[in-house]
Amino acid sequence: MDYKNKYLKYKSKYLNLKKQYGGNKLTKEEIESIKSKVGYFTLKAGTILYRTQSENHECGVQPSKCPDTGKIGMYFANSLHIPVGMVLEYKKPLNLCKYRTTKDLRVYYGKYSFRWLEPDIFYENMDDWKNHKFKLNTNPKNKELWNHYDKIYPIIDLFLEEENVKIWERTDIGEIFITNEDDIEFVKFEELVTIEHAKAYLESELNYYKEQIKLYEEENEDK
Repeated sequence: MDYKNKYLKYKSKYLNLKKQYGGNKLTKEEIESIKSKVGYFTLKAGTILYRTQSENHECGVQPSKCPDTGKIGMYFANSLHIPVGMVLEYKKPLNLCKYRTTKDLRVYYGKYSFRWLEPDIFYENMDDWKNHKFKLNTNPKNKELWNHYDKIYPIIDLFLEEENVKIWERTDIGEIFITNEDDIEFVKFEELVTIEHAKAYLESELNYYKEQIKLYEEENEDK
């Protein structure tokens, strides 16, 4: 065996042993550093939230497992726009329902921020974290860290066309994920939103925001 092959063999053996005995694990300091980079805010008790869902389910909602994250909870929105947009994404009328938070909630920014909040579960070391190399098929553990807010929109042109998404991103419209069923209460059924109504409402709102942004930019272009 030449020197190079011998070196590579022992290097591989060393790295495997290092990984086996935890030599690559994140330190406590690194874990705290990663966690500190996730922002959060307090969603006040009594905050009004919305969601749309099938006529068959009326307005009842229960926590379920999110296939994208492995978190268990319920999706809402802080305005009518995203729930109404889901009517166009699903291409069918949906019940628009109104809810209210029952207590102050800590909500973290980012749908996938839970990985940074439990970095020892999802990353072997700092290099993996820096390179966004997280462990696949791994579910989060601490449900106290699952509430989130993010600007994730229905998969329709009215939201995702380049010009439109830039407009929506300048607002605070977003989804709110809440883990515990007791943290939310049903207020009332608003209406059955048809496809025609959803399209007209979102077109009107999009034009309104465009005009507001245009006026703001004109007023501030010389400042």
